[in-house]
Amino acid sequence: MNKARQRYPFPMHPAELYPFFLGMCTVLSDSEVKILAEKVAERKSDIKGEGHEQQLSVRLAGASAHLVTLYPSMGARERKLIVGAVRSYLMHRDSIPDHTPGIWFKDDIAVMNYVMEQVGVEGHFISAELSKGSF
Repeated sequence: MNKARQRYPFPMHPAELYPFFLGMCTVLSDSEVKILAEKVAERKSDIKGEGHEQQLSVRLAGASAHLVTLYPSMGARERKLIVGAVRSYLMHRDSIPDHTPGIWFKDDIAVMNYVMEQVGVEGHFISAELSKGSF
């Protein structure tokens, strides 16, 4: 991908986000992918309420589920990125706690958009503004 045309660069703040993300990027076996998909479905079913935070979580769960379905058709680099993004979303303790008022899932959204762009998913980017985004 041409870096000059990149709309969603990897977020560089907080500083620990990049090494945290890289630590979760790996190629999985078919059975591990199935387990990851089940965890995404479980997380989505656990979302309660209608607030902004819940709607963002639903969008992230939808993007995660979509990426997992694309996983088998991707190369090794893309597979690692997908696993990193989905695991990052599933983690309750990451660089910015998901329930931090005012920023909610900011790091998860930035990572998810970066990965979707890197693997060629167009038109499904997530915005923290609820009027935007398709998931």
